[in-house]
Amino acid sequence: MPVEHHSLFDRRIVVRAVAASLRKLDLLGMDACLMSMAEVGYQVRSSVELTVGSEQTEPVDGWPYDALLAELARNPAMTGRDLSTMIVTKYVASYRRDPVTQSACDLTKSAALAEAITAHHGTVAQYLGDGLLAFFGAVEAGEDDPENAIRAALEAKAAVANLPGPEKVQLRAGIHSGLVVVGELGPVRAQLEKLGPVRARKASDAGF
Repeated sequence: MPVEHHSLFDRRIVVRAVAASLRKLDLLGMDACLMSMAEVGYQVRSSVELTVGSEQTEPVDGWPYDALLAELARNPAMTGRDLSTMIVTKYVASYRRDPVTQSACDLTKSAALAEAITAHHGTVAQYLGDGLLAFFGAVEAGEDDPENAIRAALEAKAAVANLPGPEKVQLRAGIHSGLVVVGELGPVRAQLEKLGPVRARKASDAGF
């Protein structure tokens, strides 16, 4: 049987096509390794309400589809949120002896960190796993860049703490102040070039 390989960009195209022809998806389930990442959710946030996936590698058996489909058959009218919770619960229960991760994410809250950063004149450079990298003063450096980074971190922490859920989510931020040289930095450079010309120069006074 041939094995198909899809990049994240391919999946995003599929999700957008489905959303454009029908409506916003209630749930996107990803039975694959390393899919419950901040960058994945942020890319599909406009087309999907909820995602389910693992932040780490999954065992080769993947999801327990027999248990999932049996529960869905018993309650076909369950909401997307209830379905996402059920998938996580059944998945973890099926690997009692193995350390596994699986999470359901509400993508309507996925922009909370980015909004806190841009509100204080910051630039999101990269989404990294369940975190991100941001620059302050990347386009135009200013004396307030370190203060803006601190204010953005505090606002982002408050925004995350106020997210609804059975458990409170905590955020930790590391702020580095000093000279940053932006040159041939691949995806980071590409992101900054969208905002203005990037050269090997002092890019920011602060970042986290």
